[in-house]
Amino acid sequence: MPGSCIFNSRWIHDPKYQEWIAEADKRHARCLLCHKTINLASMGESALTSHGKGAKHQKLLAYQREKNWSKTIVTSIFANDLSSKSASGSGPSATGRRPPDAPLQFSAAPTTGHRPPDALLSFSTAPTTDRKPPDAPPQFSAAPATDRRQPDALPSFAAAAATDHKPPNALPLFSAVPATDHRPPDAPRSFVAAAATDRKPPDAPPSSSSDSGTALASSKPPAQSAPASFANNTDTLNAELRRSTMANRNTCTEVVLLACGSFNPITNMHLRMFELARDHLHETGRYLVLRGIISPVGDAYKKKGLVEATHRVAMIEKAIQLSDWLTLDTWESKQNEWVETVKVLRHHCENLKNQFVTDKKNATQCRKGKKRKIEDKDVCLIDEKDMPQLMLLCGGDVLESFGVPDLWKKEDIEEILGTFGMVCISRHACNLQKCIFESDILWQCRNKIHLVTEWIDNDISATKVRRALRRGHSIKYVVPDPVIDYILWHQLYDQHSEDRNSGVVLAPFQRYREESSRNAV
Repeated sequence: MPGSCIFNSRWIHDPKYQEWIAEADKRHARCLLCHKTINLASMGESALTSHGKGAKHQKLLAYQREKNWSKTIVTSIFANDLSSKSASGSGPSATGRRPPDAPLQFSAAPTTGHRPPDALLSFSTAPTTDRKPPDAPPQFSAAPATDRRQPDALPSFAAAAATDHKPPNALPLFSAVPATDHRPPDAPRSFVAAAATDRKPPDAPPSSSSDSGTALASSKPPAQSAPASFANNTDTLNAELRRSTMANRNTCTEVVLLACGSFNPITNMHLRMFELARDHLHETGRYLVLRGIISPVGDAYKKKGLVEATHRVAMIEKAIQLSDWLTLDTWESKQNEWVETVKVLRHHCENLKNQFVTDKKNATQCRKGKKRKIEDKDVCLIDEKDMPQLMLLCGGDVLESFGVPDLWKKEDIEEILGTFGMVCISRHACNLQKCIFESDILWQCRNKIHLVTEWIDNDISATKVRRALRRGHSIKYVVPDPVIDYILWHQLYDQHSEDRNSGVVLAPFQRYREESSRNAV
């Protein structure tokens, strides 16, 4: 019945809501991600469904799942590592109760040894409950042991992690896993057999395993490799930084990155530019990057060696198929004439605005117990500051090309920098600060230019990739593997394709020179 809906406790266990819902009171639910109270009185579960479809809620939910996934992977790695170490020991646990004159024995599971000052030290590698006479040979242990010994007791050796409760003047415990050794300056050094290096005093006898005959305490165990799924997910390294940015999302400007260019073909450096730009903007603490858009230029650009747009679009699709935030837009590539970069920016800015307004219209509000959609008259109340900001992503060569005559219009440069802004990735041997200083337009808009330095020197370019392909050289690890397969299958980038548009004037030069000639007349 409208106006009398209450919170249903079963929602807490429902897979659709259990990740973010909590009960606020009888007629309200609480979103743990958005920190928002949801009124259930009139709409009931429909209010939860509507809130769950919100763009910001979906974004926060994705970050939460990424966080949980990372924790699961790391936990599984350490669990496998610990299980492999414990598997190197043998047998179940044994508890040895020794008389005062019996030698100390160590079993393959945790033991508690309370020994008198004159007790000898023995080692075991298998479960045992026997009590040996003083002249029995020592045995070795490969499992954790808790050692409490008297001040003058001999040192104990364990082949696994150990908790050592010893008085200040007791000799050190030697263990086969990394240990924290708090010892006085004159105390002998402790042994860590599972650490990267082996530190033994000159007079210490080598520890051995009675089962295999190989050194245990003096050799390093095989390295534990991480699962491939964890190693491939490199962006989780910056997950904490992105989550801290999300925590301050109310004060951050949402950003969409747009990269225009030939992508002939797309290379790993093109993809890396997006990662570098996102990391830089997140590190400022002022921006939150939502997604990246790749817009390849159309065939009418008439650049020398430019293959058909259909091939370049297909290669971009294959290159970004594993990315969760990069997208392809084909509007520019489908135009019959060359489109200036500033017009491409306007097109995508208008798309972002329409999408933003549509999301606002679809949002529902509870007013006087009735479900109401935002009317068209309310669209004018939308603050454009809440809309995502579109930024042009480019390399240092684009910034330098602003100074090339007849390649860019002055008013286009002013609009690109003043209205949208730019993230520029420095290339090898580029002095972008000098380039900005020597241009009056760039200097006036210098605060809208984000310069990002690529500290890993990388001179990959599509021109060099095409040259390598013409000469039959490998381009593996320079271009994504699916793109390489596509190029080889369609036999792209031979001498014939490189001669395409040879002798043809580049579209920007042709257009702007004609305009200059008409204005001069």
